[in-house]
Amino acid sequence: MTRYDKILIVSIVVVSLFSIVFISYLGLNPADKKYIVVKVGTKVVKTISTKDNGKEKVYEFYFNGQKGQLQVKGNMVRMLPMDKQICPKQICSRTGWISRPYQTIICLPNKISVTIKSKTNSDIDGVSI
Repeated sequence: MTRYDKILIVSIVVVSLFSIVFISYLGLNPADKKYIVVKVGTKVVKTISTKDNGKEKVYEFYFNGQKGQLQVKGNMVRMLPMDKQICPKQICSRTGWISRPYQTIICLPNKISVTIKSKTNSDIDGVSI
């Protein structure tokens, strides 16, 4: 290994560390650019930002004269249980926490969908060649 090889390796490490610090400290983290969309049928009834990192909050939304609740903590969201008359099997509340843009909570009897959207396309689900 020559002197120039060592200089090249050190340069690559320094540039890599600088880019990690730059991305994390300047707010360019893709996790900060996510938001939650609640739809009833095809109509968007609520949009929630995920900027309150770590703070747990409960949001209400209304559908067909009924009330639903979402619990949001950081970049994660889950649907809280509804009355069995409104949602008999409660599959939507048993789905649990979601945190990625490709995950969805669905309540079929009430046509409710809760998705996480990303303003950047950095959360790639798959790549095909």
